[in-house]
Amino acid sequence: EFRRVLFRSLPLDTFAAALDAAGIGLWSIDFVTSTYHWSEVQWRLHGVEERRGVIDLEARVALMHPDDRLKAVALIHQATPDKPTVTLEYRLAASPERWLRSIGVISFNEAGDNTTASGVTFEITDRKHLAADLAQAQRLETVGRLASSVAHDFNNLLTSILGFSQLVQESLPSDARAFTDLEEVLRAARSAASLTRRLVSYARPRTDRKSTRLNSSHVSESRMPSSA
Repeated sequence: EFRRVLFRSLPLDTFAAALDAAGIGLWSIDFVTSTYHWSEVQWRLHGVEERRGVIDLEARVALMHPDDRLKAVALIHQATPDKPTVTLEYRLAASPERWLRSIGVISFNEAGDNTTASGVTFEITDRKHLAADLAQAQRLETVGRLASSVAHDFNNLLTSILGFSQLVQESLPSDARAFTDLEEVLRAARSAASLTRRLVSYARPRTDRKSTRLNSSHVSESRMPSSA
């Protein structure tokens, strides 16, 4: 209620200036004439530094990334008088790495046809990149857990191979052919065990590895003789 009263009490120029300062673009659509009216910020968000006035639907869609154009058109047709609010996230055709979000409300006539719409647009590139980084980190964490699980299972197999190979080798004379062959088996198994330990260490969460390094450093320092 406070925000509603505040917005109603603000002069239109003040409200528009506040949106401009926040980097939020304003837009409106006339579906009868298929024309868009944009604020200066709206133009800048789309990579156009100088305001060009009215823009038609074809030119508007052309500013979007080709993969996002059909989605934009579909959203307009999906809106209904009961659900007039639409939200669209899209990339720019000229700068595919940039993302914008538009939120608007569509108005309908008594026949249920959309007549006009108005809304705001703001940039969400940083948010998208953060979301992508988070998703990548989660995927790496999943891979790390899987690698750790596989490494532990493999380590159990290696323990059996090493143990039984050593028992068999100890029962053989050192000049036996099988003794030398088992030595190669043991050497390969030890190498595999070393690789497994490195894999487990890599799969361990970074915080654990950092803590381990700090603890090791602390132990080393505690063992150093005092200079006094």
